[in-house]
Amino acid sequence: LSISADVGAAQGEEELLLVWLPGNSETPGSSRDLLAALCAEAGIGTGCEGCPEGPRLRAVEVALPEEQSHWHRWTDEQAVSYGAQWFEMAGGVTQEDEEKAAKDPAKNISFTKPNLEVLQGLEGLEVSCRRLLRLLEELVAGLRPSARLALGGFAQGGAAA
Repeated sequence: LSISADVGAAQGEEELLLVWLPGNSETPGSSRDLLAALCAEAGIGTGCEGCPEGPRLRAVEVALPEEQSHWHRWTDEQAVSYGAQWFEMAGGVTQEDEEKAAKDPAKNISFTKPNLEVLQGLEGLEVSCRRLLRLLEELVAGLRPSARLALGGFAQGGAAA
């Protein structure tokens, strides 16, 4: 995997590195402006004049390999049909969510005998995750010991993160 956008603090100077994984429909580098605005809006990153002080943020967007246009080959609908679940987390975890998880933490997890299509989809996702792990290892090697790493993404990129 490669980096399609790199904004904010210089490599080695960041206190927080955000690694962004795009969704299927996004073109490489399409989140560059959003990530740059995030650094500027928060007043963190390059130490802009008049910006409040804060941790130095570096944000990078990961590009999928040229031969690959998705993190995994399933549509969201297919992934749900195989047992994946959608959770809206914008509002955070509710008390009800915590209580449900405490009562029966494994109730929503089930595995049936996989068919060939499921196995091929999982294999594709594993390949993507292994490539991502190699890139993350490279990025982490360039961080200061006190720096933190965060992963995020849109759609399938968010699921892979």
